[in-house]
Amino acid sequence: MPSPYSPMLLTSVGAPRTGDAWIHEAKLDDWRAIIEVSGGRVRMWSRTGREWTDSLPELVDLAILGDVVLDAEVVVATQGGRADFDLLGARMYGETDTPPACFYVFDVLRVGRSD
Repeated sequence: MPSPYSPMLLTSVGAPRTGDAWIHEAKLDDWRAIIEVSGGRVRMWSRTGREWTDSLPELVDLAILGDVVLDAEVVVATQGGRADFDLLGARMYGETDTPPACFYVFDVLRVGRSD
């Protein structure tokens, strides 16, 4: 069953807004995802509803977070620390000799039973 949550998508603007009321996020070479941890089980979906859980065994480490739903970006970085879209694609489609994925969380959508 796809996640009932949807990640927020970027909106293109001419220039970023400025001022104390604005926070900006870096754009990484990544895939946006929803990660749900519930009952010790971790699952992950693309923004289009495709489940990616089995592609990333390192997800199991997120079970220590308890029951949460996260809006995150999935990244695979080079040894120099640069996000690499080709490495990410290789990792997601079963190449096991790539570095493990890491997750940049932008929003916590649910903690326990509280949205």
